[in-house]
Amino acid sequence: MISISIPDSVINIGEYCFYNCSGLTSIEIPKSIESIGLGALTNCNSLNFIKVDEENLYYCDVEGVLFDKEKTQLIKYPTAKNEYNYEIPNSVINIREHSFSTCDNIKSIEIPDSVQTISDYAFNYCSSLETINIPSSVTIIGSNSFFYCNSLKSLTIPNSVTEIGSNAFAWCENLTYIKLSDSVTNINESTFSGCSSLKSINFPSSIENIDNEAFSFCSGLTSVKIPNSILSIGIAAFKGCTNLESIEVDEDNLYYSDIEGVLFDKEKTTLIQYSNGKKETEYIIPNDVNTIYQNAFAFCSNIKSVYMPNSVLTIDEYAFYECTSLENVNIPSSVTNIWYRAFGYCNSLTSITIPNSITSIDNGVFERCINLKTVNIPNSVTSINDYAFYWCEGLETITIPNSVTSIGSRAFAACSNLKSIEIPDSVGGIDRFAFSGCSNLNSVKIPKSVGHIGDEAFGYNGTEKIKNFKIYGYVGSTAQFYAKINDIDFIDLDKIINGEYNYDVDGNGEISMLDLVKMKKQILGYETQYTQTADVNKDGTVDSLDLVAMIKYLLEN
Repeated sequence: MISISIPDSVINIGEYCFYNCSGLTSIEIPKSIESIGLGALTNCNSLNFIKVDEENLYYCDVEGVLFDKEKTQLIKYPTAKNEYNYEIPNSVINIREHSFSTCDNIKSIEIPDSVQTISDYAFNYCSSLETINIPSSVTIIGSNSFFYCNSLKSLTIPNSVTEIGSNAFAWCENLTYIKLSDSVTNINESTFSGCSSLKSINFPSSIENIDNEAFSFCSGLTSVKIPNSILSIGIAAFKGCTNLESIEVDEDNLYYSDIEGVLFDKEKTTLIQYSNGKKETEYIIPNDVNTIYQNAFAFCSNIKSVYMPNSVLTIDEYAFYECTSLENVNIPSSVTNIWYRAFGYCNSLTSITIPNSITSIDNGVFERCINLKTVNIPNSVTSINDYAFYWCEGLETITIPNSVTSIGSRAFAACSNLKSIEIPDSVGGIDRFAFSGCSNLNSVKIPKSVGHIGDEAFGYNGTEKIKNFKIYGYVGSTAQFYAKINDIDFIDLDKIINGEYNYDVDGNGEISMLDLVKMKKQILGYETQYTQTADVNKDGTVDSLDLVAMIKYLLEN
């Protein structure tokens, strides 16, 4: 599609109509059109001209730019209009949603004193925009209004502005300076997230609230001063600020405090934010802290050891997420909750002891801890939830205590070096993909207690089946049904238990301790000639299951 002429029978152009019509170069709006919805003509990356019939009562164009009839609303600047500078007419009051979205050519925009509102997404993805003035007439800067304007270097927000929407300047990666309005009370969610060149931020005394992720991933920040006006700081407000060495709180602030550049609540019972750029490799959490807040240590690449006092009760979501150097952390017996992805992506963590105060291992708690080799799960744990140990490729063995009743989806998936697993008879359900991708796991014993096994829970590496994988279970059980529908070898445990196999390993007509010795030698590799006869359960492998069966037979006979 290169151009389109809309017939006079059409009266409405709906929201996001013609969205992403990348081949559209021009469009003619007939006199019949009475309304044009928000986002119409957005992402039309070849559009360079919009023509409106002069007799239209509701809309007009000025040099190919779409306005309402009174020219108080700038509706759409053509995305591919080949101009570097644009001066908005001084009749405009509102720069509407998506009006300049993805206009890659434009470098400079002059906004007149008539403009009061810069609407949501007004200039998002204007990747070449370097300079823009915001006049003192503007009161509202909408959500995502300058999102990813990554050539914008500096900005002064006048005191007339009382509201800045979420993500307004997010990922303006070259923004080095911004002056905030003295009238703004809230810095909303992700307003400056990803502004990696921002070196400092001065909070005016009007600021009361800093919302979730407001300055996350501002890697240029080295220090932050929290004034006494701040009433609330949201989740992960400064996460991923990898060069932030200090957060300093005004002593007169009634809600927050700091200890050596680490942010706490006023009572110092909640550790809110450990400065990501601190050089220390060890940190001792102060006594009396009972909560390690969400994202408190997330992305702290220098920290190697963290010591928790017995006062800690809760390790919140993402608390230590992607602490790539973290090697040692003690979890005291006072801790009752470790929440979602608390230690996810801690690549240097090799061992962890979970205290017996924990009853559930939450979703993704140790996800992608790729070097984790040793995990001690106490018998207080009743559930291992989704993705709990996902992609822990260093795990070779793990003991699931007989207190566990459920194993979640992908709980141990992609643990590619896991060689053995014992499912206790307390387990009632194993969700889909629980052990998928465990490419070195060749067999599993599933007790009668398991009443549910989800899709591809065992015996699969991605979409491919693991060759010669075997399931040991009981006739009529869920394990047998799962083996059947997935065409996996099934070994009846009752036959092993009841001795329905030939135990004469050396073939001399007698079954004795000598047969047991020769079976052990076969398993250890000292003998090789008993591959067939030592495989008493006929599952194709001489292993510990054969040894157990042999010992049981000798004890009973």
